Amino acid sequence: AYLSPEQIGRLNVKVDERSDLYGLGVLLYELISGCLPVQGEEPAGWRHAIITQVPRKPISLAPSIPPVLSDVIMKLLEKAPENRYQSARGLLWDLQECRRRLRQTGTIGLFPVGEYDVVSSFRLPTKVFGREEELQAIVTVISQAVEGQSKTLLVSGEPGVGKTMLLNEAFKTVPLGSGFYIAGKFDQLRRNVPYAAFAGAFGELIKQLMSESKEELGYWKKQVTKALGRNGAVILEVVPELEWLIGSQPPLDELPPKEAENRFLLVFSDFVKAFAKKGRPLVLFLDDLQWADPASLKLFTYLATNSDLDSVLLVGAFRDDELDVEQLSVDLNEAAHLSLKPWKPGQVTEFLAETFHSETGDVEQLSEILYRKTGGNPLFLSQLLKLIYGEGLIYFDPIEVRWKWQTEALRKRQPEDNVLLLFLNKLKSLPGSTLEVLKWAACIGSRFSLDVLSDMCGQSLEETASSLKPAIDEGLVLDLTFQLEFLHDRVRQAVYSLLSDEEQKQRHLAIGRLLLANAGGDSPEEKVLSVMDHFNRSLLLIDDPEERIKLAGYNLIAGRKAKASAAYASALQYFRCGKTLLPDDAWDKHYAVCYEVHLELAQGEYLAANVEEAEKLFDQVIARAKTELERARIYSLKIILYGGIGDYSRAVQTGIRALAKLGVKLPFHPTKGDYARELLLYKWNMRNKRIEMLAGLPEMQDPRQRMVAE
Repeated sequence: AYLSPEQIGRLNVKVDERSDLYGLGVLLYELISGCLPVQGEEPAGWRHAIITQVPRKPISLAPSIPPVLSDVIMKLLEKAPENRYQSARGLLWDLQECRRRLRQTGTIGLFPVGEYDVVSSFRLPTKVFGREEELQAIVTVISQAVEGQSKTLLVSGEPGVGKTMLLNEAFKTVPLGSGFYIAGKFDQLRRNVPYAAFAGAFGELIKQLMSESKEELGYWKKQVTKALGRNGAVILEVVPELEWLIGSQPPLDELPPKEAENRFLLVFSDFVKAFAKKGRPLVLFLDDLQWADPASLKLFTYLATNSDLDSVLLVGAFRDDELDVEQLSVDLNEAAHLSLKPWKPGQVTEFLAETFHSETGDVEQLSEILYRKTGGNPLFLSQLLKLIYGEGLIYFDPIEVRWKWQTEALRKRQPEDNVLLLFLNKLKSLPGSTLEVLKWAACIGSRFSLDVLSDMCGQSLEETASSLKPAIDEGLVLDLTFQLEFLHDRVRQAVYSLLSDEEQKQRHLAIGRLLLANAGGDSPEEKVLSVMDHFNRSLLLIDDPEERIKLAGYNLIAGRKAKASAAYASALQYFRCGKTLLPDDAWDKHYAVCYEVHLELAQGEYLAANVEEAEKLFDQVIARAKTELERARIYSLKIILYGGIGDYSRAVQTGIRALAKLGVKLPFHPTKGDYARELLLYKWNMRNKRIEMLAGLPEMQDPRQRMVAE
């Protein structure tokens, strides 16, 4: 009940001393009114209440208190940290003013609270500036989803322009009631892991549901089970956490590639539909779409254009210089699109005035200098301000109780060309132990856990946390309670660039080995995609023959897992890496894994329209196959692939040749005589038999005949 909204962990907001001021507000509210400002039941209910419920004013519960004291407490209880008191000094001034007035006049008249809340510690505002129109447009779309409509919103702009910050601000503005807001982020280092952002977003949703009451959990189990039917395993391939809710699922029927893809899209759409209805929307925010794998982009487009979905808002943010926005607009012609530009000079001035608690006229010179150096990019501007504050060019004057800056020194200061160089300069000031930990973190990804990071560094959790503290204090890494995250992808890129290509490969190999060891010994299937993604960045460093064969097998598993979710482009990369790991004598010494890898790779190349390469691989597998049945399996797969792309003549010819090798001869161009002969043969075999008798015959056991039938 005394936790601040940012301490709940669902808001991407740094926890600082303003959280303590919120807790003080709860205590004062309870002392005066006799009750807590918000009410909830069980942990999940309390979390929801703290984020969404607006407390009644204390004066409405205790009419005898001075109105201004009620205003002080309500300011302490503001949901957004930037709207609360920014310092205990500001709160103390208001309370002392209350005491002064009470002593002098016997009453406490109204006065504007927080007016003297001047912060002596350097802190940048977290609210959105200069985006009023865009913010209102997003709020309108969210409101439409709450009312039952299905909407898609695309937000683009250069790195650091404030896409994610704007969206997070909008989502805090509109109450979703009992609806869900979930977010996933694509990672530049995990572009081959299919559906990574979807998996992250829905995995967090399932974890959130698991904290609900038994009755609520039973309701959601029924809803999701009903929506998925016998196809629950489709979603488990992408969101393994779902098994906690609905239990293990029956295996799926194997389908040709195109049908399997259609099944995946339909089932995932039904899965999304289970969580959304009028008044209880589902908002799915996917960040950094420019790094999405092809299967994720196809799923995003399918959901966005699916007219059967109601009360669903899909939001995609991306860098417009790294993703073809025109192609997205063609696919998503009904989507709203906001293109964010850097701040204009006036918006930079407004931001600085808020930062230094000054009038706009007081910061105009500073604004002109910083706008020229940063081009109005919000991230660049924010980080430059932090840097020059650290250099002493901006400082707080305790005598005049205001912020000052050295204008001429700022003009002459050598500028960084871009935010990446700025981050590199900031990194140089960190302790060596901190930088070493950050290098490991950058190889793991944009988000990372403290336990994995400590294992990679060979340190205890306490030692790793201590090493990270300077980066957290500097604002380069955010502590999100359950995990850590780089402030921005540009920070991770800056750290990653400090490693040579060889060092990057060595670290990815070490991370892969650790994750594989932690994933469950011989069955790491749940994490196999992420694990192999690290190994596949460092294949040339793996020289142990036994390890290479083992990893070839894991790449086979990873490729099949991706393929099962219709992520054929990602599957192809895993199969290619699997083949690379095979030794020259693999057909002789490791026949089983070699056969399977080549066969899957041939199918993958064919689905990628690399027909010539696929045919070479098929021919190689046919030539190496040990039995006629294995060769027949290959022909069977070729028939399915040819049929899937509409080459039916080739599919028929392949089937006839395969049957001939199994002893069943069929003509390529049957005549009327062929039809008559087959009909007579059928009648002869069915003499003295009724058609119903066939159902009672024993199941075929001969593997050769079963293959003929297939």
